[in-house]
Amino acid sequence: IAGHEAKLIALLADPDPDVVRGGSMALAALEVKAALPALAKAMQRATYPETRRDLAVAQARLGSTDGIPVLLGGLDHPDDLIRESYSEALFAVTGAHLGYDPLESRPHRLEAISRLQAWWAESAKPELLKAAQPVDKKSAARAMKLVGDIGGSDLVGSTSEKDKEMEEELVAMGDAAIPALNHALKWAPGFADKRAA
Repeated sequence: IAGHEAKLIALLADPDPDVVRGGSMALAALEVKAALPALAKAMQRATYPETRRDLAVAQARLGSTDGIPVLLGGLDHPDDLIRESYSEALFAVTGAHLGYDPLESRPHRLEAISRLQAWWAESAKPELLKAAQPVDKKSAARAMKLVGDIGGSDLVGSTSEKDKEMEEELVAMGDAAIPALNHALKWAPGFADKRAA
């Protein structure tokens, strides 16, 4: 992708929100700060909350605080999953949650949102933004395989001994296992036993 920054920036004007999302993520990964004006324009055009969230994250990854108010606003979205994704995005780029729980009752959420908004109004500066953590794709794939195997499946049963070995391997992986574990904890209700495992 490197060397194609101008083409990636042009994708931010595409009418397809998935193209805009992909372009913004690639530009953020490549640390193309020249994309910030185009990201701001894309944000003005974006209507889908998921697109706005991803553009805000890309802005933050490139050192701009312009998208943080968008992330704060998404904390009161009526859809549980979108609200949770905004919360995770805000935490990923700022490291702050101040007691906000996206699944808490709305009055409690509003109190936490108020704290976050006050904190940001007082402290807003690019130095507060957290850099993206490098991802070891091999470890991430292994962690995802382990969390998929723990608790068995329709095709393969599970034993507590086998699950224990996989659990120990995940623990030994440390932080590299966290994204896969977070993913597994959000599996659908039919996967309750696997989530518990």
